[in-house]
Amino acid sequence: WAIGYALAYGVDPSDPDNVNPWYGTGNWFLHESHDAANWFFQLSFAATAATIDSGAVAERMQFVPYIIYSGLLTSVFYPLVCHWCWDSNGF
Repeated sequence: WAIGYALAYGVDPSDPDNVNPWYGTGNWFLHESHDAANWFFQLSFAATAATIDSGAVAERMQFVPYIIYSGLLTSVFYPLVCHWCWDSNGF
């Protein structure tokens, strides 16, 4: 919500022609965005990515490092790959 959706699909409203193929550049905290349905859709995929990894590391990892890893996965890593694959401004 805060940064993940902006990294995946954000376009700077002050300069919509300035696009970046690596990551989104605007709509932080869903500011000036009316795309709540797509946000919720992407939230379900990010959560699924975290749960798949939780099954892979079950009883092999301590809880606090797993929480940190899941936070990074769902807020940084997944949105970047999502931007590269599914956003029209990505690769």
